[in-house]
Amino acid sequence: MGKGKRTKVAYEQAKVIEQEKKLLEKKKKRKNNLVTLIVVVSLAAFSAVAIGGSFWYNARTADGTFLRKKAAIKTDNFSINVCMAQYFFNSAVQNYVSQNSEYLEDMGLDTTADLKTQPSYEDEEKSWYDYFLENTESQMYEVLSLCEAAKEKGYELDEGDEKTIKDTLDSIEENADSQNQTVEEYIAETYGSTVKIEDIEDSLRLTTLAGKYYSEYVGDLEFTDSQIEEHFEENKASFLTADYIAYFVSNEATGEETDSELRILNDKAKKQAKKIADAKNRSEFEDNLTDYFEDYLKSNNSELSEDDIKSQAKSALSNYSVTDEAYNTDTALGQWVFSEKRKSGDTAVVEDSEQGGYYAVYLVTPAAKDTSETKNVRHILLGLENYDDSEACEKAADKILKEWRNGEKTEESFGELAKQYSTDPGSVSVGGLYENVTEGAMVTEFNDWIFSSKRKAGDTDLVETDYGWHIMYFVGDGLTAWKADVVTSLKNESYTKKLDELKKQYEATTKDKNLQLVEYIPEEAEESDEEDSYTVE
Repeated sequence: MGKGKRTKVAYEQAKVIEQEKKLLEKKKKRKNNLVTLIVVVSLAAFSAVAIGGSFWYNARTADGTFLRKKAAIKTDNFSINVCMAQYFFNSAVQNYVSQNSEYLEDMGLDTTADLKTQPSYEDEEKSWYDYFLENTESQMYEVLSLCEAAKEKGYELDEGDEKTIKDTLDSIEENADSQNQTVEEYIAETYGSTVKIEDIEDSLRLTTLAGKYYSEYVGDLEFTDSQIEEHFEENKASFLTADYIAYFVSNEATGEETDSELRILNDKAKKQAKKIADAKNRSEFEDNLTDYFEDYLKSNNSELSEDDIKSQAKSALSNYSVTDEAYNTDTALGQWVFSEKRKSGDTAVVEDSEQGGYYAVYLVTPAAKDTSETKNVRHILLGLENYDDSEACEKAADKILKEWRNGEKTEESFGELAKQYSTDPGSVSVGGLYENVTEGAMVTEFNDWIFSSKRKAGDTDLVETDYGWHIMYFVGDGLTAWKADVVTSLKNESYTKKLDELKKQYEATTKDKNLQLVEYIPEEAEESDEEDSYTVE
């Protein structure tokens, strides 16, 4: 299901299981080429102490026994060893790759090769290995600082926390089983041979305890209407959005043209963009754009029938529906869209010299606050993977709902049941709560239930989605969308300041020599068996 408005740490925790699922899908396409380290100690090895010592070191290093005793970073009461650091590191890389999968080639990041030999797109003076290692060190320092603060507050892991950790470990075991691998083999292929299930469990215990402090701190933060309004006024660029339709008409220059030839191409592109933008309303703008597509198809595809041309033009138009754009004045188009002079129905031709051409643009809604409503809801997810079929899952969900109805029937008691039964890692630790959920953020069935006009505070029901059966509890209306975004920004700002204070209070010692022992586990290059395909534009 969609994540809605999760707290930062709850979201990070949820990504662990989601990441495991994505890794599993990748692994299904690959051959299992695990390398087993076998150390054969012969009589000759005993004749040379240095050689014998080398064999001992390699064997102990390979299975993590030696590295597990080496702290990568530590505070007074908590420590992360090299094996745990390797889990954090490879998880960070995998998460980054998952978020930027469409752009990896442009970024120059090859996940099948040694990261130490690749300059980072994020910082060209560093390798990708150094970039990720620095970020991993920062993440581990944050976790340890929060754990120290949690310990001082007397926080301990509760039943819900233990369940979340167990669910994550179970997902790893299930993935290993589906790959016909042992857990050790699966983890070695994913995180390295030095990482064991206990290292992952120890890491999850730290992140869960850290998340507990974070959730308590952020959850207690409250802001007045005047604080919200003031923050909005000071950071309008972060919260305003505009709706528009834009089409880019390229001058189709090759770079080989003379200045006069380039001027002719630019004039032609500008005239075409003007023809599209010459509209009194949205309907006319879309009609002009459709005419442009049809003319283009006629000129470049003489074999197409009239019906084919109209069909393809209609299909092309569907790709240029309204764009909901966050505030951005880094481009000429953005400067026009977000000008304070703009009003609904404005049209323009905007030059983009870098791309070589002109935008025909129609403004649907000028920059404004997002005034859409949000909802607060609790739910208990019973995942289908834990039951024989949907019917069995539904019966289990109905039993839990009856348990709640036969009890106190309060939001608090529902939250306790969520901690006990829910398999949604993004909300189980907070009693199944999602706050300020915007319409469309959740899967259809979930979304339709909470946004029903009939919905009122305290409503409960069972809802089925592709993920399983959800036991729903409607809390009520959330903040207006723009206010929710501002409050999130204020909370993040406050947390950042608090984290800086905690880092000064609980100083960490980083063992650089040990941290450098962390290794990246490259992915295997996938062999493509797909034939080349061609499309007519």
